[in-house]
Amino acid sequence: MNYERIILEMLDRIKALEDRLDKIEVTNQTSEVIDQSVNMEDFEMNDVSIIQDSGRKRSRQEVITIFRNKMGFSVRTANRSEGSGIVITRNSKSYNVRISFSRSYDDLVKADFVCSGWHTVFLKDLENPKFMFYIFVVEDASGIFHYFIYKREDLISNFANKAPDANNKLHFYFRIKTNGRPVEFREEELDVSKNYNNWDIFSNL
Repeated sequence: MNYERIILEMLDRIKALEDRLDKIEVTNQTSEVIDQSVNMEDFEMNDVSIIQDSGRKRSRQEVITIFRNKMGFSVRTANRSEGSGIVITRNSKSYNVRISFSRSYDDLVKADFVCSGWHTVFLKDLENPKFMFYIFVVEDASGIFHYFIYKREDLISNFANKAPDANNKLHFYFRIKTNGRPVEFREEELDVSKNYNNWDIFSNL
């Protein structure tokens, strides 16, 4: 009996359930606060107390803050026709950004790693040109967020050899090694330093 395969399948099912629950929470809670036409700075902190202190929500808010305060974008939640994620706008041009959060899976973190995230992307979503940018977030044990940022075309080309699973999902293991080197580790170790915390991708938009 292939116990490793069984364990991976069980973890995959758990991850899928976590993602579904998180999407429901984001839809029910965040949409009440981040209106499509209103910026977050228009609210006082008491007005956004509905947003619980979860890693997904905190990382999403940090991303929004970076785009708005450091890069000069206006930000809103994507509507249903635009898919999930956020829409950033600057100089009258808008771009869809998909944010994927993962806690660090402690059972996968060994002596060589600070944190190890697990993200999945449906192949049909990756092939959808509406999603122009992807931000994969991993929260380490200290509550620090690590961002792996890709243009859609770069994500496709950089992981062209990654095979989808039976559900047509691609799996990504973004990790930070103890020496500070960011890698993707699903099939083989791949250095992803150029995409780690690389907010410059958005500088020339």
